[in-house]
Amino acid sequence: MALGARVPHTHGVVQRNYAKYLLEALQLLEYLVRHGSERVVDDARSHVSIIKMLRNFHYIDDKGGIGVRNRAKEIVELPSDLDTIRAEYRKAKTSKNKNKNIGTAGMTG
Repeated sequence: MALGARVPHTHGVVQRNYAKYLLEALQLLEYLVRHGSERVVDDARSHVSIIKMLRNFHYIDDKGGIGVRNRAKEIVELPSDLDTIRAEYRKAKTSKNKNKNIGTAGMTG
């Protein structure tokens, strides 16, 4: 899991580009858990301790790293219940089909 890599610190403060990397990685992981296969859910479950650590993430900026903390909290809650995951799969699939149908409806050449 990519989040398992060690995050470099500079005098106890996470560098800005790593905070952005973490947020993007968490967003990708959340998307994959919601839309991907059950193998993704299993992998997320096996690395849940790493994601739980990010719930206490701090970065010195105007928001204090709240995006990373909130995303980590949501992801930790997602793979704990298979029924919830299956409901998310169905909801994502329905949403994907709706977007597909709307995408070209109003366009003319």
